Amino acid sequence: MFKDNFDDKLNSQEDMLEIVKQYESMLKSKQILFLEHETLEDIVAYYEEHSEWDKAYNAAMYALEQYPNSSTFLAKKAQFLYEHKRFEEALSLVEKALFLSPNDLDTLILQADIYNSMGDYKKSLGILKQSLNFADKEDQSDIYIAASDVYESQGRMAKAYRCAKKALLLSPKSEMAQIRYDYIAVETSQFRESIKIQQKLIDADPYCHLAWYHLGNAWFGLERYKKAIEAYEYTIVINDQFTAAYRDSGEAYFELGNYVKAKELYLEAQSRGDNDDELLYSIGLCALHLQSFDECEDYLNQALQLNPNHADSYFQLGECSRERGDYEQALQFYNKALQIEADSDIYLYAIALIHEISERYELALLYFFEAIDANKEEVAYYIKAASMYFQLDLSDDGIELLEMAINKFPDRPELLYLLSAALITIGQKQRGYVYLTRALQLHSTGIDLFFTAMPQLKDNPDILMLIELNRMGK
Repeated sequence: MFKDNFDDKLNSQEDMLEIVKQYESMLKSKQILFLEHETLEDIVAYYEEHSEWDKAYNAAMYALEQYPNSSTFLAKKAQFLYEHKRFEEALSLVEKALFLSPNDLDTLILQADIYNSMGDYKKSLGILKQSLNFADKEDQSDIYIAASDVYESQGRMAKAYRCAKKALLLSPKSEMAQIRYDYIAVETSQFRESIKIQQKLIDADPYCHLAWYHLGNAWFGLERYKKAIEAYEYTIVINDQFTAAYRDSGEAYFELGNYVKAKELYLEAQSRGDNDDELLYSIGLCALHLQSFDECEDYLNQALQLNPNHADSYFQLGECSRERGDYEQALQFYNKALQIEADSDIYLYAIALIHEISERYELALLYFFEAIDANKEEVAYYIKAASMYFQLDLSDDGIELLEMAINKFPDRPELLYLLSAALITIGQKQRGYVYLTRALQLHSTGIDLFFTAMPQLKDNPDILMLIELNRMGK
């Protein structure tokens, strides 16, 4: 049976664990005992803290049977329904809970969250604004967090950022406010202001691991990877169980090209409990860069076991096969990735390159054009498509494509060099020299691209004169 102090205030985790064990024993024996409201709240909270959501739900339902008019347990059931996207049912229960406790802030915020998810942003914001009238500072912070979420749903990111910032200023020690502010600061690229805010939080509490971690995120956003690593390292010193800092430090090392250290940190995060498809993919990608192809394939296949629709894993398996020289196997993996993300210009371009290597120029041309359709801002795709025209002896089409690309990207010398080489090849030397001069003026060191396309002209006196005149003009 339950201990005598079952309904007293819990003094330790051990006490709570014992209570939960006795509660579960009671359920197994099919006993029905009347428990104090606060005790049932503690049991539900325990399960939630340990991410045992089914048990938390069942405990809440048990509590609601004993306290059918409890606004707390009505709201708790509504929360579960909301998380399962059963919005109408959740809203009905919230209204019952608010009838019993009209000013319960948590329930009002839940009501606003439900309306937000249903797309009724005006009603959601109206509830939150009204709630500010009777909320203290900490509660106001929670309201501004919810409002930030609503504005984000509307796509009003500047307002979402201001609300998140206000929430943090109202309650600087609130983990929810810190996490929300960091998220929205990253989404809106407010990295410089975030650095100032995180520094203030650190000055106030040097052992706040979240502030150090968010400082690292801000430096990462500015591509100051060494600074980010330093902040992440402080995070780990303060809280060595905070696995996100290991992973993001790994990301920073990856961006610096230190794949050995990145992999080491990813593996550390894995050893501490993280084992999702993205982490396995990241470890596999490091192995690919380190040319450990067997290991790369192993981790990417593990990622696909967890998420069969992880397109990038298929793509990198293709890259692995390409590095091994198995182009047909690479093509199969690229096609699998494309089946999942049909509009990926990267996958289309990779497939085109395999067809080019295999001298299937017509197919290569087709896929290069599909890559252009998917991403019209990548110059390399136009160059490759034009090159395929030249391989197929369709010089006029290649020249027309390059001229179109130059109109779109007038300051890209590689297009000018390639066009000048093509024109000279078909005997239009004067036009070719005009484009070559423009290319030299834009980027004279790019002349190597021209000579790669036209190696026979390396000693041509006219070309050498144009290069010299350009040099003298500078």
